[in-house]
Amino acid sequence: MEQIKHLILKDLSFKINYSLPYSLLSILGIVLLIGGHPLGDFSIVMIPGIFFAGVIMKMCYAEDNYSTLTFLKSFPISKKAIVASKFVLSKIFIVIGILMTLITYFLMPPHTVPLHISHILVLIGIAEIYFATYLFLFFRFSYFAARIPPNILGVSLIIFCLNKTLFHTLIIPPILAVAFFVLALFINFLLMKLSIDRMR
Repeated sequence: MEQIKHLILKDLSFKINYSLPYSLLSILGIVLLIGGHPLGDFSIVMIPGIFFAGVIMKMCYAEDNYSTLTFLKSFPISKKAIVASKFVLSKIFIVIGILMTLITYFLMPPHTVPLHISHILVLIGIAEIYFATYLFLFFRFSYFAARIPPNILGVSLIIFCLNKTLFHTLIIPPILAVAFFVLALFINFLLMKLSIDRMR
């Protein structure tokens, strides 16, 4: 546990000059939510996604460039700690995204975008699968292989917006939302285990 804590602090402090602008960009999700923009529907996943891009993606890029993984493995640090630190950090970003969205939603009414628990669970599930897939591809292959999920997500959001579909207008039965959320957590856990077992 101590190793995981120190590795998380390393990720947060290293290249902090790159991380801060992305952290400020997270406010964009709040602005879109307040303004009733269609993309405001995705603020719960957009905010942690921006943090993820600014900290974890940049860290993965730096680690690939400077062979940091090889360097870390030369120390008495377990592969489990190396992988778990980034998975735990991604979950911290998800919690930050949820808190920022809920605080904005309840303290700054009125909103044109309704907040439903089913939509929240589905969006959190998407974030869990997205982050886990990225990290698995990074640990198993390389930073460039890990770039596939962000590109797919970006194209999907563009298509979604072009179709002028509002996510909050979709009817998602609560039982399906819960099932998807549980499945997403299982996929996240499975990919973390695979990342540990098959780290390059």
